[in-house]
Parts: sequence; structure tokens; C-alpha cells
Amino acid sequence: MILAESALEPIPDQMMDHPTVRKRHRTGRQQLLDISWHWAAMKGLQNVEKRGRPDLVHFAVLSALSSPLYRQGKMRFYIHTVQDKTIHFARDVRIPRSYHRFEGLLSELFTVGSIRALLRIEPLNLADLIDIIQPSTVTGLSRTGRDGSCKDMVQCAGTDPCVVIGGFQRGSFSPVSLRALPNLLSISTHPLEAHAVVSRIIYEFEMAETSVRP
Repeated sequence: MILAESALEPIPDQMMDHPTVRKRHRTGRQQLLDISWHWAAMKGLQNVEKRGRPDLVHFAVLSALSSPLYRQGKMRFYIHTVQDKTIHFARDVRIPRSYHRFEGLLSELFTVGSIRALLRIEPLNLADLIDIIQPSTVTGLSRTGRDGSCKDMVQCAGTDPCVVIGGFQRGSFSPVSLRALPNLLSISTHPLEAHAVVSRIIYEFEMAETSVRP
């Protein structure tokens, strides 16, 4: 599972001296770009509508990494960011449930590149990440895709599928990302936040596994 174009990034260099960044107790290097705090400084940023929501990413990560499917080693999870960075998670990693601690952990990761063999980040776009994973099928979830259900997708997923979910608050996948997603599926007529989609997909995979268990 890939959370793609995620609204997760450190404070851009051009914003470091802005009052909204400096007035927080943490230094700019210890903060994630967050529209709740930094909206005034974010005006004029490219793709601003898809940036500055690390809380959405936090919810989605907790949903994925706390699932039985992940804890049993039956699912790999990646974060691809809007800045074309990819975060790799070790099998036994536990992400802080407190957002304050999550922000500190991810800020450190963006600075040092890896944390105790548990988290690693590298420059890697979505297409290259999928090439490295080499899944049997790739399905992107988007409201612009064909209508379907999570259950139908899981039943047709193949032996080693990859599911790509948008990690941003509004908008659609970029044209570059869409070229890596030949199969787009819409599972709802209403907008769904990333963590809700993550939970639905994982649940269906867990149910499918249970149904074939001897």
C-alpha cells in the first residue's frame, strides 16, 4: 500500500523566517508544514491545496500500521510525498499515536534520512517506487476512476497487488503520478479521507484472507 503525493514535508526554506514559523516553540527544522499553523506563510506555494496536512497522513499511517495485516507481516506500507520523497517503514516499527511526537519523529527523519533502521527516507518518485516493488497489479483509488467497490478490487487484485491512495486533502493525482496508475477505481461518490480508505481496503484484504484460510 502506498500513500501517494502525501501532504507531508518539512518547512520550506523560504518560510523559515516567517512569523508563523518562528512563534512556535519548535524551531523551523523541528516542524512539519501544517496549514493550521502556517497558512499565512503558505500563500503562493505551488500546489498549496495539496500541502500542509500532516495530520491526515498521521491518521492514515496509524490505521495501516496498527492493522493485523501489517503486524503479521502480510503488508508493506510506503509514504510517497508531494515532494517526491519516499518513506520506508521497518516491519516492527511503531508510530507514535500522539501527533506532537509524530511531528518530532518525522521532522528528525527529514533531517537525518534514517532513524535506527526503523524509518528511512529517500528521493524516489511514485513510478520508480512501483518499479522497485514490482507488484502483480497496481490500482489507484480516485473519484475520477471507474465505479467499483473495495471488495471487487481485492477479489481481482492478484497475488501481490499494490494499492495507491492519495495522501492529500483535495484535488487529484498529478499527471506524472497518473502515468504510473493505469487502473483507477472510485469506491465512493463522496470524498473520503485517506485513513478511511486505508481502513476499508485493509479490512477487505483481511476478510479475503480469512475466507481462504483452511
